[in-house]
Amino acid sequence: MVGRDPELALGARLLTPEGPWPRGLVLEGLPGIGKTTVLREIVRRAERAGFLVLACQPAQAETKMALSGIGDLLERVPHDRLAALPRAHRRAIDVALLRTDSRGEPSPPRMLATAVRSLLAALSAERPLLVAVDDAQWLDRTSATVLGFALRRLPDARVACLVTRREGETRGFDPPRLSPGDGVVRARIPGLSFEELAAVLDDRLPRPLSRLALTRVHRATGGNPFYALEIARALEDAEIAAAGPLPIPDDLRQLQTRRLRRLPPRTRAALLEAAALSSPTTALVDADALGAAEDAGIVRVDRGGRVAFGHPL
Repeated sequence: MVGRDPELALGARLLTPEGPWPRGLVLEGLPGIGKTTVLREIVRRAERAGFLVLACQPAQAETKMALSGIGDLLERVPHDRLAALPRAHRRAIDVALLRTDSRGEPSPPRMLATAVRSLLAALSAERPLLVAVDDAQWLDRTSATVLGFALRRLPDARVACLVTRREGETRGFDPPRLSPGDGVVRARIPGLSFEELAAVLDDRLPRPLSRLALTRVHRATGGNPFYALEIARALEDAEIAAAGPLPIPDDLRQLQTRRLRRLPPRTRAALLEAAALSSPTTALVDADALGAAEDAGIVRVDRGGRVAFGHPL
């Protein structure tokens, strides 16, 4: 792994046996910045340190599938641990995991949340527990509610919560306060430096890019390794790499287009004006219209009124 020492250091603090429990770590970043890679490495280190890991990676298509996230989180829990729960709690979890028929008297929503809390408390009493949620902005609402309820009610339990979220997204799951001092550390994963990105591309590409091409790719992608790899692989010859417009693959265009299409038409028009100006300011672009784009992390407006896009692409 290249260039992620600060994030892995935060992961080491999350997994240390000393200090107050429970605790959490939230890593935010743009799509393709490496959130999942960092999470998987922290999970690997947690398992090596003796943690029991409950993990899920929800997808955007699953946001309306109630309890799909809880089902994934609890899938690896041994059956005997579930069998040790009170009957009502066990049935609530079995129904949520689709292991038993839900016909008959339905369990109240709080029953499932309480059952998950009891299960996490029992598991963490045996050994430290790491709950890891990747792309938490896509966690379905019911799972997010149940998990938040459970984590808020685990005082002093040896539970760590690791979450990655897409920058600018407010939906999905965000860890609640886990201790009187909050206990949740938040960090933004930045783009890679020129040297770090060069090392990644050199390792992944069949032939190295020239320094000029590397410089252009780094500037265009802001050090985003996924974007940089996609663009570098699309470079067909040295002439394009040196002087021509960089090719932006369709999947990257679609990714950025989806972010923009969620904004109001008035905001998109203001962004187009800002993009067409060499030095955009709120004297030239409607500042009120840019508000939604600021909230989404697409632009920043400083105190002097200068408008800067959050990412080169």
